[in-house]
Amino acid sequence: MATRKRTQQSDDAPQGNANNSQEGAFTSSASSSHPKGAVARKRLFAIIALVVTLLSTLLHLPSLRGELITDDIVLVSDFERRGCGEDPVACFSNLIGHFYYRPMLPATFAFGQKFHDNRPVWFHAENLAMHFLAILAAFYAFREVFRRRRTAIIAGTILALHPVNVTITSWIGGRTDTMALGFMALYALGVMRLGRIIRVARRQRDRGKPPIMRKSLILWLSLSLLALLAAVFTKEQSMGLVFLAPLMAMSVRGAVVSSRKQRFPIWTAVYVLPAAVFLLVVLNVMKELNFDHAGWSVPLHIEMVGRTLAYYASEFFLPTVNDQHVSTIGAWSAHLYARAAIGYIVAVAWVTLIVRYWSIRRVRLLMLWSSLCIGTVLNVIPIPNALAAPFRTAVAMFGIAGLLAALLSCGEFIAISRQDRNPNIARLKLAGVAGLLIWYLSITAMDLPNWQNEWTYSQAEVRADPNFVCARASVGSGWYRRGNYTAALAKFDECTDMLFGKESSPDEYVKMLRSPEMLPVMQSMSTLRYRPMQYIPQVIRERGRTLQALGRYEDAIKNLRASLTVSPDDTDARTALADCYDAIGKHDQAQSVRHMEDVLQGKPL
Repeated sequence: MATRKRTQQSDDAPQGNANNSQEGAFTSSASSSHPKGAVARKRLFAIIALVVTLLSTLLHLPSLRGELITDDIVLVSDFERRGCGEDPVACFSNLIGHFYYRPMLPATFAFGQKFHDNRPVWFHAENLAMHFLAILAAFYAFREVFRRRRTAIIAGTILALHPVNVTITSWIGGRTDTMALGFMALYALGVMRLGRIIRVARRQRDRGKPPIMRKSLILWLSLSLLALLAAVFTKEQSMGLVFLAPLMAMSVRGAVVSSRKQRFPIWTAVYVLPAAVFLLVVLNVMKELNFDHAGWSVPLHIEMVGRTLAYYASEFFLPTVNDQHVSTIGAWSAHLYARAAIGYIVAVAWVTLIVRYWSIRRVRLLMLWSSLCIGTVLNVIPIPNALAAPFRTAVAMFGIAGLLAALLSCGEFIAISRQDRNPNIARLKLAGVAGLLIWYLSITAMDLPNWQNEWTYSQAEVRADPNFVCARASVGSGWYRRGNYTAALAKFDECTDMLFGKESSPDEYVKMLRSPEMLPVMQSMSTLRYRPMQYIPQVIRERGRTLQALGRYEDAIKNLRASLTVSPDDTDARTALADCYDAIGKHDQAQSVRHMEDVLQGKPL
């Protein structure tokens, strides 16, 4: 054990002493006797961090060939829905899609469009640059948490290679979470460095020496405050980490909480200011906060939270390709008690670990980091958008990566630290690190092609989440554009069967659409924001157009008429209906339909 303590001191001392010597602070005998070794180890860490970060970025280079998918079109070209045009400042006074207040996201698009056109490759290049900077910042934040370079390198590597990076890098709109991760890493780094500087300054004062670290103090305070401000204006999920500022500011150098009582860092109250500014702005911009309600019964609500817990546990620790494309976590009418039970078992185990290892300050910090990030998206309050999504784990993954590194590197947990001298245990840990990284790399390699375009993305969504009716409809539209009308009809039939039942006719579609029971059916297969009267008529219309392409004009007319009954302003459905009437020789009815189309479009008669 004495050997182990000396090893940890020599590993921990250099960075702390390097900072202290820079500030004119005290130095330890370890660093003073080996200054060149300290500098060499510091450079080695920087080189390894840069190499791993660069390799992680190169791993996502195929995304440069990707197209715009899902919400990317809104962010790139729909100025009204993204909340601002060419002025990035205007993004801070409007919502995204009349729903989210995340102004830093559209601001990056508005800013980028000042320098390049709207080809997707430019936005993907921006995503890669953001990924590089976020992972690099995370490496140095881990270095500050652990004060051990080996553990920090393992943690940074786990985070850099985790498959969640595919969802936030290959998808242009996923940059929200990349930015939030990077900003929160800088915030944590700044607070921990600032805490160290203040502790050194107090020791100098106690020794009767004047503090000479004012510039560094201002630098790290400004950096951490600005990073936190940027993070909360990027994604509201970052808000909870404000409460970790005191824990980050206190010394985390020792593995276990010191018996010597530490002074509570009252100065960390300053980090409430960015959160307060954000809340004031949100209340001003979102003057009417109307949230969609799921209407779940208490038993169903408990089950849905359990399903969400199970999903995120899988995404964190052993993600699969399917985990990368989940949105609905199952239909509300299908009870998945086993999955929910697994979720609650994982939650109980997590809380038990927090209590068990509460005395290890760095473990407590990382577990609380992940808990505060993921706790806001567990559907305790049902999320109006997708009930589950892999990209929501990005910021929380910082804590998970740190915990896995602590477990797999040097035994940061007391329970296994005594076994570190056993070579078999060391080999087992090395195998664990290698196996985990190989798993992450394989999932990343398999999932990258799924994000190339809307077609591949929608197919992956259907495979992962068969309950997601919107993805099925998107696949049907993809088959239609490719001229495979039989395959397209099969997908649209699946959609109508899911929504209305196999025996329902187009006339019954309209009656069911107008019934109050249709809302939860639609929402359980999509998101709470979807409304049957707004989305389902489009599915019926596309089914009608597909039948038209197959020459089944009578069936096509029934579907198109049903769509127009609910959505009479749909000019695409009206045009298709007129063409169907012409095809079966009913030219008067076709002319009547076109006449109504002219009226709706305001054309002179």
